[in-house]
Amino acid sequence: MIKIRLEVSSEKYHLLKDKFEQKGIIIADDAEYILTENGFHLEKIVCRKGESLFEISTENIIYLESHDHTIYVKTKDDEYSLRQTLQYFESNLPDQFLRINRSFIVNTSKINSITPILGMQFNLHLENNQKLKVSRNYYYQFKDKIGF
Repeated sequence: MIKIRLEVSSEKYHLLKDKFEQKGIIIADDAEYILTENGFHLEKIVCRKGESLFEISTENIIYLESHDHTIYVKTKDDEYSLRQTLQYFESNLPDQFLRINRSFIVNTSKINSITPILGMQFNLHLENNQKLKVSRNYYYQFKDKIGF
């Protein structure tokens, strides 16, 4: 039995799901094969907290952190986890998300202030009072995206 994950707009999801299931194909979030729509951006992410699964809207995400092959999804009030690569999220999150160093992707709409520091770096002060650093490797990309 083949299992696939659909990464398509909400409008197309149910149409495609019905067609695939009629052909005996299982639609599941843990599938090895992924069907992605061109120009698709994630609207929500399925994460774990303890033994429970949650759908987190990308609008509520402050940042994502990669540590020991696990992605930690930080919202204002909670932290969730899942197994995925940061590169996957860098490619599939909406445009307001930006990689700032090897381990973090930040939602730029959740930045309260930016402080330049020596050595071509920035400190970001986020709406949850967390402070993250933009590394030298991502300095120009961040600067161009923010419009400095």
